[in-house]
Amino acid sequence: MMLLGEAMLPVLLSLILFLVQKKGKHFNRLSYFWQQFIIGVLFSGLAILGTEKGININGAVVNVRDSAPVCAGLFFGGPAGIIAGIIGGAERWLSVIWNGSGAYSRLACSISTFLAGVIAAFLRKFMFAQKHPRPVFAFVIGGITEVIHLTVLLITKLTNSAQAFDILKICYIPMILFNALSVMMTAIILAIINRDLFRRKEEKASLTDHIQNWLLLSVTVACLCATTFVYALSTNAAKSDCSDLLESNIDDFADQLAWSSDIAFTEQRHIGNTGFILVINSEGNVNNVGPYFGMRYYEEGYSIDGLSENEIEKTEFKIGNHNESAQFFRMYRTVTDRVNDYSYTVIAYQTVEEAMIQRDHSLFINCFIILIIFAFLFCMIYNLIKRLVVNRIRSVNSKLQKITDGDLSVKIEDNSSLEFELLSRDINSSVTTLKHYIDEAAERLTKELQFAKSIQYSSLPSVFPAYPNIRSFDIYATMDTAQEVGGDFYDFYMLDPDHLIMLIADVSGKGIPAALFMMKAKTMLKNFTESGLSISEAFERANEQLCIGNDAGMFVTAWMGMLTLSSGRLDFVSAGHNPPIVCRNGSGFDYLTERAGFILAGMDGVKYKSHSIDLAPGEKIYLYTDGVTEATSADKQFYGEDRLLRCINALKDCGPVDMLHGIKKDIDSFVGDAEQFDDITMVTVHYYGDSKEEQ
Repeated sequence: MMLLGEAMLPVLLSLILFLVQKKGKHFNRLSYFWQQFIIGVLFSGLAILGTEKGININGAVVNVRDSAPVCAGLFFGGPAGIIAGIIGGAERWLSVIWNGSGAYSRLACSISTFLAGVIAAFLRKFMFAQKHPRPVFAFVIGGITEVIHLTVLLITKLTNSAQAFDILKICYIPMILFNALSVMMTAIILAIINRDLFRRKEEKASLTDHIQNWLLLSVTVACLCATTFVYALSTNAAKSDCSDLLESNIDDFADQLAWSSDIAFTEQRHIGNTGFILVINSEGNVNNVGPYFGMRYYEEGYSIDGLSENEIEKTEFKIGNHNESAQFFRMYRTVTDRVNDYSYTVIAYQTVEEAMIQRDHSLFINCFIILIIFAFLFCMIYNLIKRLVVNRIRSVNSKLQKITDGDLSVKIEDNSSLEFELLSRDINSSVTTLKHYIDEAAERLTKELQFAKSIQYSSLPSVFPAYPNIRSFDIYATMDTAQEVGGDFYDFYMLDPDHLIMLIADVSGKGIPAALFMMKAKTMLKNFTESGLSISEAFERANEQLCIGNDAGMFVTAWMGMLTLSSGRLDFVSAGHNPPIVCRNGSGFDYLTERAGFILAGMDGVKYKSHSIDLAPGEKIYLYTDGVTEATSADKQFYGEDRLLRCINALKDCGPVDMLHGIKKDIDSFVGDAEQFDDITMVTVHYYGDSKEEQ
């Protein structure tokens, strides 16, 4: 329980530091260096605590010191892990001075604590891209660092390996397990707090995730297979060595017994440290007392049936009158005393523990080295695949994203391998073909739009002077679309010899949809006025029709006026359109302030109110769309109503043509090189008061 409690300390510290990083304003104001230094020092404190508070198990001190620099490096930054490893390793080296113990593993433990921080820093940067590892990888990393620790212990004690193996057999399971659990629990807690654990389950796994998973599975299977093979090979080798040893001892004993009836020499004979020889006569009695027992050996119902001579077998029996049981490898042979012509059965024994000690040593070393090699291969293969494949795929994808965003000038040039060279060539070829088709489609669309523009313009009155035989007024109109076709429109026509209808409107949106909606609105308004409806009734009927099936939500602002040429009376209706500018009594232009009605196609059932003014001879009216007042300069400034009013007043003495051209010139000067965003449509009527037609 104490070891488990120590294993949870890095988890608790990681949780506290994570919350501090997330919410601690003062801590986050520190530079990256000082943040890493503070974190490294705090985790080094846990490493020092692991050294000072290790758990003594049968003479070996078990601790979780290495999990502290691993957690610091993996979860908070490489520099923090290295700092924790340096301080923790230095303290382990110096702790012998005041503790008076731990000198045997001093070098190995100091080096391993430092390596734990370095390994964690390396993995965070090159394998996990500065992100937290998943719990399963955290567990593996924690375990591998302890395997490296124990391997360093064996390497530094090659001249006195017996004691190293004794320590190893006691502490390898708890040290590997609890250090791995400490790192894994840290990963789990931080993933839950950061909501990363559930997010990763919901998100589609990346290619690097798949590579990591399959590599880990492959390496794990390979390690298990290699370990099983090494175990079987070492066991068979140990049995073979034991068999050779037992057989050689029997041979040596048989040579001596064949020419001497004295078997007392067997009482002091050892096979290795714990093996011995028994001599059994033909009556089944033991003729010698082996030194291993210190008392007479007796095995009731002793039988060697089923065992061929010189064949090794594993057996278990009690030692004298003790309750302790021992496992032995044994081999026997029948030997004849040639002097007395008497037969004996010679049985050679060696304990399984002694016979397998070399196997265990070999197994530990080989398994640890296998784990370290496969862990190294895992890192190398992963980084190789990531560098040669994943990173290049990401580079290609980033350029493809630019291409899909419309930048067809991007070229993909990756000649690192034949496959990527072919991929780059195919993508570039596809983009070139796409550009060709786009150019063809754009050219075709341009021609079609130009044709549509000519149709749109042909639907508007464009011959001026429009009524050369009528001297009571003069009218002129212009329209400059922002695109090939637009949503603005104007119209004028003689309803009868004494009434002139003038119309200007602006459809929401631009392009072909706006142009189609414009044609529909223009046709309706003209048909309704020519059918005898008043202009207010024409607006109401047009609004009803335009609302039907208007799923796109388009609308029209419009202004229509009917000028009675004989009297100068001007009746007009506005559906949310810009107020006209009127020049009256020679005093200059000013805006009409009558309240506008609701837009067309915006809502069914709207009523429109008609207004009227009287124009005296010489007075003028100017109609426009919001493309005039909202013309935008390069510095994002609007042309505006005030500037329009100043400009038109400066042109008040000009004729209709010069007036509109002068206003357009002033707009162009204001806008400069900025792109035109909206249609610019203008209509002006100069009323002269003489309705007499020329003959």
